[in-house]
Amino acid sequence: MMKMRVEKCPTVELTFKNCVFVNPVDLPKDVKYIEVTTLPNQNYVFTVETHNEVSQGCAAFNELQRKWAALSVTQEIDVRPYQFDASSSSNFLEQQLSHTIPT
Repeated sequence: MMKMRVEKCPTVELTFKNCVFVNPVDLPKDVKYIEVTTLPNQNYVFTVETHNEVSQGCAAFNELQRKWAALSVTQEIDVRPYQFDASSSSNFLEQQLSHTIPT
């Protein structure tokens, strides 16, 4: 688990993607999802992509994501890579959503 700070998406175009963005040096390239812990027992899973304009040690969220997860800009959060359980029905839902929501 690593500590990161919340920041806004670096470009307007990125706010339309349903992803959280981190600097390329902060996570391995094979990480597709992150689990964000804001408070004890308050965990959220997001699709993650890298972008060079995100500050190192920060995770960039759009406004809707920040409201949904009750995040404030500059707030410190715990972040760790997340993998969906292939035997779980939530994996099926994730696959279905990826086909219906444009990225």
